[in-house]
Amino acid sequence: MLHHSMLATIDSAAASIHAVEGHIPRKNINFSLIGVFPIKKLADWMLNHFFSRLNNHFSRIAKESASVCFELEGIAFGIDRMPIDECIDENGRIWDKLESIKQSSKMIKKHVEKMLVNFSDTQRALELKATLEQVSGVMSELYAMANHAQWKITEHDANLYQVQHLYSASSKKDAEAMLDKIMGMPG
Repeated sequence: MLHHSMLATIDSAAASIHAVEGHIPRKNINFSLIGVFPIKKLADWMLNHFFSRLNNHFSRIAKESASVCFELEGIAFGIDRMPIDECIDENGRIWDKLESIKQSSKMIKKHVEKMLVNFSDTQRALELKATLEQVSGVMSELYAMANHAQWKITEHDANLYQVQHLYSASSKKDAEAMLDKIMGMPG
C-alpha cells in the first residue's frame, strides 16, 4: 500500500533530521573575538581550518535538511492521490513522526539562531554566518512542510479516523486546545 511507503519515507526523514539534531553544538560559540587579536601563521591556519570545517558541517546540515523537506513535500503532494476510503495514518504513527520532525527543526533553528548572535566582521566569520542563516531558513521550511503534511493527512483521514483521546474535543474549549496542539502552540 502507498501509505506504507509514505511511512518508510517519513521514518527515513525523521531519522535524518534527528541525526542532524545530534550534530548541532549545544554551547554558544562566541565568534566576535576571532580575528581581533594579531595571529601568527599557525594560529591563522587553525582558524581557517576551524571555520572551513564548521562551514562545511553546516552546509551539509542545510543540504540534508532541504532533502528531508523535499521528501515531505512529495508526501504532501501524494496524499491528494490516495484513495479516499483508505486511511493513511490509522494509528497516528505518521503524525507522531511528523511532530518529531517539527520539534527537532524548531530546536535546531533555536540553537543556530543563538550562534548567529556573536560574529565578528571577518570574511571567514561572515561566510559561516551566511551558512547558519541558510540552515535557519531551511529549518523554518522543514517545520512548515511537516505541519502541512500533518494537515493533509488529517484532512484526508478525517472521516475515517477513530476518535483518539489526544485529538478529540467535546466542547469549544477542547476544540481550541486541540487546534493549538496541532499547530504546535503552547497550551
